[in-house]
Amino acid sequence: MENIIISGKIALYLLFYRSLIMVCKMLFFDLKDSEEQYFEKNKACNFDIKFFSKSLNRKTVKEIESQDLEQTTALNIYTHSIISEDVLQSFQNLRVIVTRSQDIKHIDVKACLERNIAVVNVDVGKDVPDAKIVQMSLNNATSVLCGSKENRIV
Repeated sequence: MENIIISGKIALYLLFYRSLIMVCKMLFFDLKDSEEQYFEKNKACNFDIKFFSKSLNRKTVKEIESQDLEQTTALNIYTHSIISEDVLQSFQNLRVIVTRSQDIKHIDVKACLERNIAVVNVDVGKDVPDAKIVQMSLNNATSVLCGSKENRIV
């Protein structure tokens, strides 16, 4: 097997190019204070995240800027957000919805399947800290968007 030598400039270019490809627009709803503290201490390197303390639903989706509706590939929500077919139609490039809960009843799963949008939950017990749940939700979104998890309902 041959060794491949890459110059420093090319290696930096490849790392920069890879980082451009890996950054995805995520809208994060139902933000709690403890979750906000997590993001103050930790950087989500694969995502350009915009935070909302509100829940996402038919009414609040109308308040989202058109550029965000067009560019968002991932939603990170909690059970207070109601993801209906109307909400899904507003997003042009949505690929994954991550809910920071075990329950997915607040998501129109059938409409997601019709649009090839993955739905991923966080399978945790009661006493798991919010920071751990947030990290798991980001890992799940990354796994789907990078192809290491199938686009399916989990």
